[in-house]
Amino acid sequence: MSQFSQNPRFWATLALALCLVSDGLAQSARPQFVDNADLKAAAKKQSQLRYAEALDLYSAVAFSDLKRHLQRKDSTATMRTVAFDQGVVCSLKSGNRQMAAALLDSLIVHGMSTPAQWNQRFELALSLGEDDVASQLVKEARTCEGLSMDWTQSANARMRERDELRQTVTPATVSLIRPKAKFPEFGAVPFNEGLAYVSSGLGAGFAPGKDGWTGRRYNQLG
Repeated sequence: MSQFSQNPRFWATLALALCLVSDGLAQSARPQFVDNADLKAAAKKQSQLRYAEALDLYSAVAFSDLKRHLQRKDSTATMRTVAFDQGVVCSLKSGNRQMAAALLDSLIVHGMSTPAQWNQRFELALSLGEDDVASQLVKEARTCEGLSMDWTQSANARMRERDELRQTVTPATVSLIRPKAKFPEFGAVPFNEGLAYVSSGLGAGFAPGKDGWTGRRYNQLG
């Protein structure tokens, strides 16, 4: 797949961000047997729905595989991408969209992304509010082998729809569950064709829940 020909500074900035997310590209590749062992461990944790833990392992293997691939003298060799593929899956399932974007960016920057991955990164850019990234992905679409012109037209339509939605005001009211509460506790947000009513406050004396797999705190929606 082709490297980017337009706005290389933009993608170089993305590549630098990847190094800040993971030190895998900043250091030499790990031994192959270590990566293989971590890959198996990651798959096991993923099968147990321990997505955050699996992501830590997948991302380490992914960046190590990429570093090893870039150090090879044989430019025709292909790189395994299972750690990237499953890392993105675990990123999204654990709510870590930024890491999903970072994994996809690392493939895109080096011209190794598939059309599906390119589109997935575009969707993430829209959901994360990364307007510059979304626009650049459309401009550089021709550099992704196998990506059709239909995709470019569809992506442009999606961005126009995004701009229109930003101009749309959705009427909603927000009120307190308890009149004497100090903080907002009730809200209505758009969801599909209707509204979803959610609680944004905690009852007195109650602590946030704790996920048994990841150890992360969370608030329930009511």
